[in-house]
Amino acid sequence: MGQPPQGKARVPAPDDLLGWRDVLEEHLMAGRLPQALDMLQGYARLNGPHVGLSMLMVATIRRLEVRWAEDTARVEDITRAFATARHLIEVWRTRQGGKEDRSGPGREPALSVRRLPLLVCVAPGDDHTFGAQILADDLTLRGWAVDTLITATPQEILTRVASRPYAALLLSVGQDGSLAGVGDLVAEARDISPNRRIRALIGGSGLAQPFAQYHFLGADSVVGTAAEGADFLAGKLALGLQDTRN
Repeated sequence: MGQPPQGKARVPAPDDLLGWRDVLEEHLMAGRLPQALDMLQGYARLNGPHVGLSMLMVATIRRLEVRWAEDTARVEDITRAFATARHLIEVWRTRQGGKEDRSGPGREPALSVRRLPLLVCVAPGDDHTFGAQILADDLTLRGWAVDTLITATPQEILTRVASRPYAALLLSVGQDGSLAGVGDLVAEARDISPNRRIRALIGGSGLAQPFAQYHFLGADSVVGTAAEGADFLAGKLALGLQDTRN
């Protein structure tokens, strides 16, 4: 297993997930792709070949989300970390030949032939795209098939919703002013979706507690973090709520 630079030979115990997470986070924040890949491979060798993404990467992505939300790291470091993480995921999956585990920690595999994809969008007019990217990464690591529309008009979102039966539409809101028209967008998406039981989820840093104040938007859930959104979907969509009109 490759050693971290600058004389750091810190290799956590096999069952120390948080220790592995912290070291991997350091490499991602510094943009050290080779060392991050070594860590992922080392964790998989010690804990099983199918847990690299589903456990270690999920934990690390969530840690980065917390750092971003709590403003405990520089924006450029978090941005570099997520860019490196995406590259790492691509390299890992290429080397694994698409055989990586698609289950989240303690869950059954989320992706199957019966599972419908998710559509993650930034609310129209919102230029805060980071939250949507975090959510898409989290959901992808948990095994979901995810389509994204980072910059789109309401009509472009509706056109995509109508194009295939999505299990859920997820709208990321980075500023309060972006809520204008979101309720209408959710209602229209339900009307035109080929999936008559499509779920609608709204979340992001532009929302404030109590989330019950946003009931008028007509969403199935309003959440504050990507992890909360992923947990909601894991619970609701595991119940077989993917019936389609076709």
